[in-house]
Amino acid sequence: YLGRYMRCKVYNYIFSLVSYALHKNDFILAHAAGFKILDRKVLVFSHADTGKTYLIESIAKFLSGGINTGIVDIDMGQSHIGPPTTIGLGIVKDEFKNWENIETQSIYFVGDTTPFKNLLPTITGSVYLTEKAKLTTDKILIDTTGLIAGVIGRILKWNLIDIIRPD
Repeated sequence: YLGRYMRCKVYNYIFSLVSYALHKNDFILAHAAGFKILDRKVLVFSHADTGKTYLIESIAKFLSGGINTGIVDIDMGQSHIGPPTTIGLGIVKDEFKNWENIETQSIYFVGDTTPFKNLLPTITGSVYLTEKAKLTTDKILIDTTGLIAGVIGRILKWNLIDIIRPD
């Protein structure tokens, strides 16, 4: 239990540092992304309204044009890929300009805008679409919900980390 808890704290701290640096200077993002260029699956999580989607968007812009990138959008309440209440998989074909030019590859119906009472479909859909993205992409960026606090938030994020195994 403590190991997973500390891992979540470390990941959240790293996210906060990268997110802060991103708002200050985009060159730092390029350096950070280049430092971990071998990573295939990148899972981003933090509290609500902290810039997770902005970070995913910035990494996708950085990688686009040369690296075939897939984005798994687990944020069912604020979907950028697919309709609300679904988890979406999008493929960045050429240059990432905005969310509208991402081709929706597949969606997984959860049926609600929050994973709070839908942990099993949220985790199942996330893993299913991540595995599907592995078949056709070089990099997979995973944008999660802001549900991180409390027992439900910890269970959701721990299971996503344990099953998806981000790099």
